[in-house]
Amino acid sequence: MQSKVYLALIITLSSLTILTSPPVMRPLLQQAPTPTPTPVTPTITPTPTMTPDPFANVPTATPRTDSIIIEVNALPSPALGDLPPTYTPTPLATSPSSSPAVLLPDPSLTDYPVEAFPAPTPATLPPDHLRIPRLALDVPVVPVGMVPVPGPGAFISPAMPNEYAAGWLNTSASFGQTGNMVLTGRHQLKKMTVLHGLWTLEPGDEIDLYAGEHMQGYRVAEVEIVPEQDQPTEVRLANTEFIRPTEDERLTLVTGWPEKSNSHRTIVIAFPEE
Repeated sequence: MQSKVYLALIITLSSLTILTSPPVMRPLLQQAPTPTPTPVTPTITPTPTMTPDPFANVPTATPRTDSIIIEVNALPSPALGDLPPTYTPTPLATSPSSSPAVLLPDPSLTDYPVEAFPAPTPATLPPDHLRIPRLALDVPVVPVGMVPVPGPGAFISPAMPNEYAAGWLNTSASFGQTGNMVLTGRHQLKKMTVLHGLWTLEPGDEIDLYAGEHMQGYRVAEVEIVPEQDQPTEVRLANTEFIRPTEDERLTLVTGWPEKSNSHRTIVIAFPEE
């Protein structure tokens, strides 16, 4: 029994001796050193040197704004002893500027003088008097030109006369001339406007037109009322078909409608009596 105790005691002392030995304990007590990062020195990239552009200060040609374009052709080389050839530039045809589109006249527009957008008067006589028996109408006729239409777009319209008279569009056919003769006038106030009630005419009604001592009678063939105000541009341009030149002789009268508004246009087409 005592031998077992002594044996256990010897084993215990031997274990303590081994555990407390410096070569054994030193690695356990020392901590692993932390690695120190190696600093990296940045490489400086040199700034590139700008190479001057040899064409930077070369002047450029300024385009000409002349309306005539010159076409230059190569000249033949003169023979020995001949005079050098001469060249005359030939201007190329330039496209003409577009004309403003024409709309039907608006009775509500401010009066414009006859001189606004003047046009050459045809060689024949201009009309100077209008009679419509059904309307008890007997009024003078004065020439009128084209005036600009307010608002966006390039539009013009036959003007309204500045007085109690019907207006003859001086770009249309004149008295006795083949083509479409166009008369305009106001309509809103009875006994104060020349074409009030024009929409009441019927096919077959008589219209008499005078130029000095000459008189030409017409008979109404069509009475049209077309929407105009606040309509798309396509509709308003299509309406002007009534006042465009024609190959036959006719009289076209244009005013507004209804009696107290200008939302529509009254178009009366008449042809000469046989």
